[in-house]
Amino acid sequence: MVEYTMIETGKAKRFILPSSEEMRRRIRSLREAFFELKTRIPKVLSLCLYGSITYGEATPQSDIDGYIFIEEGDGETVFESDPSGLRSRFTNGRLKSLQRRARIIIQEKTGLSNKQLEHVRVLPVSYEIIDRHIDSYVEYAKKCLDYLKAVHPQNDDPHNLISITEEQPRRPDFLCIGINIYAMFFLALGTGINVYRRYLIEKLENE
Repeated sequence: MVEYTMIETGKAKRFILPSSEEMRRRIRSLREAFFELKTRIPKVLSLCLYGSITYGEATPQSDIDGYIFIEEGDGETVFESDPSGLRSRFTNGRLKSLQRRARIIIQEKTGLSNKQLEHVRVLPVSYEIIDRHIDSYVEYAKKCLDYLKAVHPQNDDPHNLISITEEQPRRPDFLCIGINIYAMFFLALGTGINVYRRYLIEKLENE
């Protein structure tokens, strides 16, 4: 049976950490690895964890799932041309290089295998990236609302009903985003990501 510890946020229990001594050592070693990572790569903000280690089911054989957020100055991130304009390359070679360095540092501190660290990824974050995400989400939401209104009119006026002989409204293409911005709200080692969490929440509240 897995022993675990609850982490409460307000009234909700968001995370469940294993409390066996072996897994507690792993969590401590991950924390040490993060601070070493931060020392060697100052742009590192936080390591945001998800998966079995955050819901009480991690074992010594479990891998580590997480995103290492790297701070980018506005204008530094290169965006590929895709429908949402958000599939950030972060110059692919540079991203992969940072990812390799980060995994090596974590491996040195934790003793975990390459296989156990293959789901630890590096992601860039900046105010520009967040703005692009929110703007795209808002635009997509408006398109979806317009589509729903066209397909399901709000009143019984027969003139508003779509005839089967008329051209049907086109469903908006699914919004595909290359950066998992929501991962900022996973269980974080390091507080650097908090400024961007607050910025994202405030921007959503003001939309």
